[in-house]
Amino acid sequence: MSGSVKYLFLLFLSSSALFSSSQKVLLHRKSSSVLQRNETAQSMSNAGRWFYTRTSLLGSVVPTPISGDIGMSYAGCFFFGNDHRFTRSISRHLSWGWGLGFQLLTYGIRQQKNNALSNQVLYNRQSLNTYALPVDIFIRQHFTQKSNTLGWYLDLGWKGCWNFYQLLVSQEELDPKVNQGVGRRYIYNSRLDYVSRWAQFGVFRMGRGHVAVGVMHRFTHFFRTSNSIYAGKLLPDLPRWIGTIEFTFWNRNKSAKKDEDEL
Repeated sequence: MSGSVKYLFLLFLSSSALFSSSQKVLLHRKSSSVLQRNETAQSMSNAGRWFYTRTSLLGSVVPTPISGDIGMSYAGCFFFGNDHRFTRSISRHLSWGWGLGFQLLTYGIRQQKNNALSNQVLYNRQSLNTYALPVDIFIRQHFTQKSNTLGWYLDLGWKGCWNFYQLLVSQEELDPKVNQGVGRRYIYNSRLDYVSRWAQFGVFRMGRGHVAVGVMHRFTHFFRTSNSIYAGKLLPDLPRWIGTIEFTFWNRNKSAKKDEDEL
């Protein structure tokens, strides 16, 4: 009888050890899976994948002191952009990215005694518009991290723009009594050989999630010399600072399937 009890006791110890060992294996597998998924969730765009965002920008020229023969009407200044950006993680808190898109920049011109943009012809109102294709490169610092989203972040970058189309719109007030009821006339001039075709900007922006604010500083001169205007001299430069507010949208990836050991 004592021998049977002895064998039963040894069998109980062996089964207990096997059960304890299997529990440790399952617990290790589950903990490893959870830790790995949490670590992945803390990395922007899943660490090594490109993260795509679509951004719309609205803004205006920042008022700065201007001297010369060109005055600014800041109420008529407007900036619009639409960028497609791609970012890739370098580390847990740092990414780099590039983007391309479209932008429109309108400068409102205030009339003065000498109208430099129209060979001394006076108009009631003018606006100078440039349509450009920008390409930018930036470094992004993350302050918070979420999976496939944007927390707090800061960007520093460079943007190059090709001004593929320029348009000067001049408005002239007329006397309806002597112009068959017409009281306003618009003149459009798209042959602006005195506007630079290329522009470079330094870019700074800070945001959280879908909204960011930014500032762009133009490094290059807005005009270039031309014999068709301003007696062949270089026109006075326009304001170099542009303030923007950005609205960013992205697509969230579907969450990964649960591990079999968690079902």
